[in-house]
Amino acid sequence: EASSAEITDQLLGHLGKGDKLAIVSKYDKTDFVDQLTERGIRARYISGQTSMQDFCFLQKAKKELIGVCKSTFFNWSSIFGEAEKVVSYSMRTSTSSSCSHLKDKTFRNRNFIYPEINSEIKMFN
Repeated sequence: EASSAEITDQLLGHLGKGDKLAIVSKYDKTDFVDQLTERGIRARYISGQTSMQDFCFLQKAKKELIGVCKSTFFNWSSIFGEAEKVVSYSMRTSTSSSCSHLKDKTFRNRNFIYPEINSEIKMFN
């Protein structure tokens, strides 16, 4: 598994000093917050909420939503949420499979009722 430094560099390298970031996870992510704070990013770890509160929080992301492709909460938040940009990623390791559903043309080219949703969701693998 990649270290918090590798993940913050690869996924969050575009963030600059003064940018704000909230991390929602069922696992303690204070190491990520520490890494980002060292770079001058105003990062915080959201904890102590119910699952429904976490889901609603993700849906309210305005600028960018970044998440693991295997997360149901992330996937539904990317569809019904307010984020301008959605980045879905997978960590490839010897013990886990990648998110092969993202390679499926049907999944990648979803045909939503509202065309503006189609243009907002970009899947990366």
